[in-house]
Amino acid sequence: MDKQTVKAVAKEFYKYLDNEKGAAHNTLRAYRSDIEDFVRFIEKSPADLIDHNTIRAYIVDVYKDLKKSSLARKVSAIKVFFKFMKKKGYIDENTSLIIRSPRIEKHLPKFYTIDEMFGYIRAYVFIRHACCRGSCHGPGRPSPRGHVGKGDG
Repeated sequence: MDKQTVKAVAKEFYKYLDNEKGAAHNTLRAYRSDIEDFVRFIEKSPADLIDHNTIRAYIVDVYKDLKKSSLARKVSAIKVFFKFMKKKGYIDENTSLIIRSPRIEKHLPKFYTIDEMFGYIRAYVFIRHACCRGSCHGPGRPSPRGHVGKGDG
């Protein structure tokens, strides 16, 4: 596929995402940004043929500036774009299937210490008691000792 065709198909791809897939506004914006970035790379590239090697060259080009999660999103957008081109008959083979997405770092959850948990429980109990005292014995309601509030006269 040549460079000009990719640019034209990209515009059709955005319409497809919006009209047929019903993608959310932020999703459309992210896909548009990622695909336009890829198309700009293709336009600068000396290669005439756009295939998995072009995608790999793009990944190498943007790798140093991005987190792995952002790179994975870009690779995913390109794969969806190539899948669209295959589905619509613009390409014979989806060469993006060869490309692997980078592994995203997984962070372990933060666990609270026993002292921190007891502190949270104490704070919760204190707030609960303060709220109950305020709502049960507010103006106009009798207190548990039998005293009459302001409006009960």
